[in-house]
Amino acid sequence: MKINCINEYVIIQIPSLKTEEDRKTEGGIILPQVAAEKKRTTIGTVYSSGSESVKEGDRVMFSELGFQGYAIDGIEGEFVVGQAQDIIAIVEE
Repeated sequence: MKINCINEYVIIQIPSLKTEEDRKTEGGIILPQVAAEKKRTTIGTVYSSGSESVKEGDRVMFSELGFQGYAIDGIEGEFVVGQAQDIIAIVEE
């Protein structure tokens, strides 16, 4: 299945923080799921973009305040949907 965003909307795939290992701090403390999800910014991969400023496959940093989480039937993973204007930066490695 292919999803094409329109009107400056962006779908971003985000990493899951469901395992205890993913939620463990450098000091060894395991954060509860709620605390692990309360970050103000997140880095994810653009799954689909209706904007010319970001393209599919770009790794981006975005504010979670402007994005809503969605489950997309038929596609495995966790996603957020929002507008490109809420993306803070394109991350290059």
